[in-house]
Amino acid sequence: MPKTANRKKHISLIPFVCGAGAKKGGTERGPAEVKKRGLHNDLRAAAWQSDPEALYLREQEFYKNLPPLGSEARRAAVLKHCREIAQGVEQAVKAGALPVTIGGDHSMAAGSIAGFAKAHDAFGRIGVIWIDAHADIHTMETSPSKTYHGMPLAALLGLGDKEFANIGGASPVLRPEHIVYIGLRSTEAAENRRISDLGIHTFDMKDISGADMKKIFAKALKAISKDIDYLVLSIDLDAFDPAEAPAVGSPEQGGLSVKDVLAALDHLTNLRVPDMVEVVEFNPDLAGAEQTYQLLKDVLATILNVREPVIKPL
Repeated sequence: MPKTANRKKHISLIPFVCGAGAKKGGTERGPAEVKKRGLHNDLRAAAWQSDPEALYLREQEFYKNLPPLGSEARRAAVLKHCREIAQGVEQAVKAGALPVTIGGDHSMAAGSIAGFAKAHDAFGRIGVIWIDAHADIHTMETSPSKTYHGMPLAALLGLGDKEFANIGGASPVLRPEHIVYIGLRSTEAAENRRISDLGIHTFDMKDISGADMKKIFAKALKAISKDIDYLVLSIDLDAFDPAEAPAVGSPEQGGLSVKDVLAALDHLTNLRVPDMVEVVEFNPDLAGAEQTYQLLKDVLATILNVREPVIKPL
């Protein structure tokens, strides 16, 4: 499928104005900030499904005094936002748009991918390339931090909290053989056991350091392509090295190179055009917000074939 197939669809930017899934707030301001910086204009064909600035104004009082981690108030807030973005993605798909979800923290994926599956009735037939420093496959029982942005993949696999697992109306949303990680470098023992037990494909940093990222992304796509009808790219900006993506929710040293990943994404999307894209964990309150926003924009511009990115791939 040629990359220009993206141009057949209107791009719908769908905000996830939620940082309650993380230890501290900040990422909930990400969608409003990227709107203010003109992401929709830079992506040309894009429009916001709803106004992220208005949504943030609705939520800002909540973030002035965040409830404790593990509390029912935190759970309720994240679940509400996940249900809302599931509905937003479902509406975008049914309107014939290409959904591009903008976080917010990575708990978003529990709702966004579930909404995509519901819209297409594609439970068990979605391939996901999960680009992240973290595995995000904890349940509340295994999570040391009790943060929901560390749990979305578990929910999508039907594990843990049943209300999260059933956001799309059916469970599980994904099959483990249709998930591949790229960039992992910070996981807990319980996650490692779960990944191994489920047989999830993994390209972690110790395995891919110095490798040709075009080949890695192509291998990742091939690993999950059997019996899938749709492809989702879920990109946590903390997958990149903090020197290049400093304003993220949970930075981890030794990450991916921007130039290498942009080249790999360009190659990947010529092999198969994604049916949904999401980018999460931009925190505009942190130092390096301008640099990190530029990265976010270049990643989306490369995937969507909208224009030449400012940081040109090698």
